[in-house]
Amino acid sequence: MKKTMLVAMCTLSLVACKTTTTADSPYKPTASLEDINNAKQTFEGYKRISVTDDGFIVFRQGLQPKEYWLTSAVRRIGYEISCEELRDYLERGFVANIRLDGQGGIYDFYNTERCDQEAENRP
Repeated sequence: MKKTMLVAMCTLSLVACKTTTTADSPYKPTASLEDINNAKQTFEGYKRISVTDDGFIVFRQGLQPKEYWLTSAVRRIGYEISCEELRDYLERGFVANIRLDGQGGIYDFYNTERCDQEAENRP
């Protein structure tokens, strides 16, 4: 009985832990191959930024155990990185993927249209 329960719990936890990827993005990058290669060179030495072959610029930041993201901060950070710091890249067809890993974090995507919409609603 205990063994069956353990197997059922493990299976359920594996199903619940769906891995999200850039394929889950609501936006499709349109950056040229030349721009993608240039961006890869530009961000080559950056620890938290990578560029995928299909035009996503991925920013990833994690937390130490027992730390958590403030809800108000994660949205602001995602917007600032994507819509302000990476704006030139978004205008060339890249899509920013912000991954703030850990409790309270986000996994979000930004393109120019989303940035423009959010800019209208910012205080």
